[in-house]
Amino acid sequence: AGGALESEALASRSVSDALKLMRQKGLKKEALAGRMRDERPPQKEVEHWADRMYAGVVPEKLKKEIEIQRLDEFGRPMTTKEAWRKLNHNFHGKKPGARKVEKRKRQFEEEMRLKKLNAGEIAIEQMDKVAKLQERTGTAHMVLSGGASSSIITAASHIMRN
Repeated sequence: AGGALESEALASRSVSDALKLMRQKGLKKEALAGRMRDERPPQKEVEHWADRMYAGVVPEKLKKEIEIQRLDEFGRPMTTKEAWRKLNHNFHGKKPGARKVEKRKRQFEEEMRLKKLNAGEIAIEQMDKVAKLQERTGTAHMVLSGGASSSIITAASHIMRN
């Protein structure tokens, strides 16, 4: 009792249902739209002349490892993001803002300062200053907190700076 009608999709609900009904009845043919190559069967991959020349085996001496490394104005390697920004600024004829330029300059100077000061050298300098302070104060310890002995801390910090 009405089995044929129940199996068909109803087209009254939405456009999607109407299109589905048209496809079921063969009223709408699926055609690829857009690019010309959509309708063509996929072509075989074109071989490179070097593949034919070496028949898939390339001698080790001919293989080359290529690594593109972009450097900033200070000679440091740039990250992908930094390289993209530089390329983008050059392409659009713009320059980074004054604050960004100043920030990069400060970062470079800080990095150079840290390279010059080796961690071992800093520790040795500090230990020498502590030894000098201990000799001047005549104690084997240093007071690090305030309170009644804040004058000792002031003297210690003055000695440490010199």
